[in-house]
Amino acid sequence: MAIRTFCLSLAAVATLSNSASAALKHLYTFNDGAVTDSVGGANGTLEAGAVIVAGQLTLSGGGQFANLPAATIGINAYTKTTLELWVNAAPASNNQFTMAAAFGRHGNAGAGAGEDANLGYDYIMVQPTRGAGELFSRAAITDGTYSEETGVNGSILAGTGQKYLAVTIDSSAGVDNTTLSYYINGALIGTANGTDDLADVGNAVAYLGKSVYANDPYFTGSINEFRIHNDVLTPAQIAASSTAGPAGLAGPTLTINRDTGAVTLSNQQAAIQVFSYSITSASGGLNPASWTTVAGHFDSAGNGSFDSNDAWSTTALTKTAITEEEPFGDGGAEDGGTLGTVTFSTNGGWIKSFREDVAITTQALINGVPTTLIPDIKYVGNGGQPFKRSDLNFDNVINGNDWIVFRNNNLVALDPNLSDAQTAALGDLNGDGVSNFLDFRVFQADFDAANGVGALSALVGAVPEPSSFAIGLSAVSALLLSGRTSRRRTTV
Repeated sequence: MAIRTFCLSLAAVATLSNSASAALKHLYTFNDGAVTDSVGGANGTLEAGAVIVAGQLTLSGGGQFANLPAATIGINAYTKTTLELWVNAAPASNNQFTMAAAFGRHGNAGAGAGEDANLGYDYIMVQPTRGAGELFSRAAITDGTYSEETGVNGSILAGTGQKYLAVTIDSSAGVDNTTLSYYINGALIGTANGTDDLADVGNAVAYLGKSVYANDPYFTGSINEFRIHNDVLTPAQIAASSTAGPAGLAGPTLTINRDTGAVTLSNQQAAIQVFSYSITSASGGLNPASWTTVAGHFDSAGNGSFDSNDAWSTTALTKTAITEEEPFGDGGAEDGGTLGTVTFSTNGGWIKSFREDVAITTQALINGVPTTLIPDIKYVGNGGQPFKRSDLNFDNVINGNDWIVFRNNNLVALDPNLSDAQTAALGDLNGDGVSNFLDFRVFQADFDAANGVGALSALVGAVPEPSSFAIGLSAVSALLLSGRTSRRRTTV
């Protein structure tokens, strides 16, 4: 049976990618209809009937808000931060003290606390509207209540349409030395200096649309997107962000969850008819045993959820490449499948590794024209960070537990059927198929970088080593002089 093949010019190749700041820690676009943190995994919840409409958190002022996991975000552990949000404050919010975003805590009226339960304490706030006689917006931080705020006032926002707000806070200069800057639509409104540090901010609550003051009304309007960075964006970056606007509904995106290994291909934009895909990983980071193919599962031979009128064919299913196509001339409609969400794996489809080298290419019909699309690739989970090289047990620290894993596999014959992604977790850090002295040097450099110069030597000196490992290390010179024996691995 012939397979549909297209020779496409470079002009027909569309690349879909989204740039992201290295400092971006948490991102809430609301484009999936939920309070999902697509970067840091700190997912929130909709409260009291809050809804998401057309990718925007929509609040009617009647108690609705989004609740974020304050402790998970841990903004008081930052020394610098930038908050970005796109807000549309309804005219009804005018003359009211509302907060579009707030981190902090409520007053503790318990015995001995000496606080007012109606007040907010130790907070950061982005306030689109103020009370009667205070027709302006405000961004502020405080290590007490309103009387101790360090803040900047801006223009009226209620009833003026969507506005881009950015607040930068820098507490890196030392204790009681913080600078706050407030931007509207990319323009600097003002800067204030004070003694209210990020470390002083309460870590009890984080809200979108709700105030830390018990008697304040709830925000009326919508929030299109909310971002949290662990650095201070420059004025140029803020201006560029304002110009670019919030993230629209995502186009074709391959999402890989570092924590679970789940792999999903999705599209939130206009319908796209996909008739082939190829996913590759040079290090062998794909797991065929945990992969659900389109063929026999999501096509006409399966449940038809992706392509109800065509039977697909799997042409490659290995650790380095998984490829599927709709065959030409199979009697089907030959129009591909409509890409919404295809879940290739709910667990283990991606093999945990410090190497994030997955690539994907799809072929699709765009306005009836065969086109090569290169979807965006998004890794999520693990706090928004890749795994560290030499973190062999993937717990985000390089310590004695990783040394034990490395020690137990050094100079040990590794299974030739394992891929580079798999052998890396056993100590083959340079991807040459063996764990030897060269890998030891890599591990030592990573261990000392994480724990201090000489840390691994101190650990090895304090922990008795198996005789085989000691003998192996003493024989390393001979091993290197005799040349490295390579082996050919198969990836199945």
